Amino acid sequence: MLFKSFDEILSDIALLESRGYERGGTWSLGQICQHLEIVARLSLDPGVKPMPWIARKLLARLVLKRILNGQGLPKWFQPPKELLPSDTVTDAEGVEQWKAVIDELVHHPREKYFNPVFGPLDRQTFDTLQLRHASHHLSFLEPKL
Repeated sequence: MLFKSFDEILSDIALLESRGYERGGTWSLGQICQHLEIVARLSLDPGVKPMPWIARKLLARLVLKRILNGQGLPKWFQPPKELLPSDTVTDAEGVEQWKAVIDELVHHPREKYFNPVFGPLDRQTFDTLQLRHASHHLSFLEPKL
């Protein structure tokens, strides 16, 4: 499933919270949400050191288009440990962190964002990147019946 809006993400999270879920991967709902929050904050908080420009150009060409088309990251990609969630974050904590970022994105949007990996992004591209990222990770959780 590819989310088309932040409201769809929030609805999916609410369903997972209310019914409980089965993991299809190693992360809990809280860990997934915390990871999504950490990654999104890289473009929201000033002072994040960008990757060298040549790496940004290369990754933008090779990886960004793939993500935006819904194909996800290449299997060889491993995120830096700074982007990984805590082993001890609860579902409630992680969800609250991600909801705070979604609230900021929806109610205080910017025209331009600077992503330390992909470089400058317009709002539509940035939002699509967040939606695809959430689609990927949340797809590993199945609501219980």
